[in-house]
Order: sequence, then structure tokens, then C-alpha cells
Amino acid sequence: MEAKATKITKYWRISRILEEFPDSVEVFMEYDLDCVGCSASSTERLIDGLKSHDYSDQTIDEIMQRLNQIANLQFQESLKDQSKLLKELKIQETDESFLIGDFEIHKSAFNAIIQSNKDKKIFEIKLQASGCSGFEYQLNFVEKANPSNQIFEIQDLKISLDYYTYEKSKGAKLYFKQDLIDSGLRIENPNQKTKCQCGKSIGF
Repeated sequence: MEAKATKITKYWRISRILEEFPDSVEVFMEYDLDCVGCSASSTERLIDGLKSHDYSDQTIDEIMQRLNQIANLQFQESLKDQSKLLKELKIQETDESFLIGDFEIHKSAFNAIIQSNKDKKIFEIKLQASGCSGFEYQLNFVEKANPSNQIFEIQDLKISLDYYTYEKSKGAKLYFKQDLIDSGLRIENPNQKTKCQCGKSIGF
């Protein structure tokens, strides 16, 4: 049976839409729907959120059309062998960084991750729908990677990366910011168009 694109309905939970179709954030932000970072998104249906903003039936239909265009585009993208594309990425080392394809990990960040990884866990880099500008990077140690992710081994460190995160992060650099008040891992992404004041959330 031929696979078909998933159709988003008005009765989906908002969190499900954001999780399954991260690019839907663009529509939420365009229509001033502040559901992205809201805790109610896990329980509120899309239609309830739209009605609470007093949108007309015509506007709701426009929003649904936009969301399903994104769902269809993501479906077309999924027809590619994403796991194969990730596996084909080469790891290179320079004097200052490690490169996974077009994603750069500065050695300042690499060393900080190694020092923090006492239990030899997998380091996961994930871009997800969240925050006031639409997206946030989640940098975490995990016991087990998602089966759809690719594991890259650099020396003693295993790094987990998914296709969506990589595609949105081409040309980006993970580095360690040394600051008296706010030290930590940061990602500088040249593809971002907006950034919130706190610096944690970005938009494309």
C-alpha cells in the first residue's frame, strides 16, 4: 500500500502538531498563537486554542491549510532515505574543531562535554519546537538514542543527531561560552532569523 501524508485536523493536541511537524511553529508564530511554550499545549486541542483567539472560520481554514502544506512537505522529505544521508556524513578534525558534515563542534565544547560525561552516556543534540521565538536546542546526555537518530563517534564520545536537527543546523557551531555569570554550551546558527532576549530560543 502506498504511503500517504498525514492530515492534521482541528482536533489534534497542539503538542502533537509541534512534535510531529516542528516547522508548524512558523504558522503558530505568524498568527500570534502563543501555544508553543505554553504548558497547556499538551492538553489543549488546536480548535480550542484557535477559538480562544476569536479567529473566524475563514482564518481557521487558512491556518489548517498552511499546517497541512507543511505536513505534506515533511512527508515528501521523509521519502528520502534520511538514515542513509546521515550515515554518509563525514567526521573531520581541524586544529580548533570537529566537523560532522556541515555541523561544527568546537573543541572548547567537546572538552566540556567529555569532562561532564562521567557515566559515558550518549550526548544528544536536538532542535525542537519551544520558546518564544519558536525553537530551542536541547543538549542532553541520554542512555539510549532514538532509533531514527544517527550516532557519530568522536574519540570516546558518542553524539546522537537526527535528520531534522542536522538540516536546520548546517553551518552552525557548538561552542563553550566562558563567562563569569553565564557559562555553558551554546550553538551559533547562521540560518536563524530571530532570537529571543534570553538567547535560548531562535526562529527561522
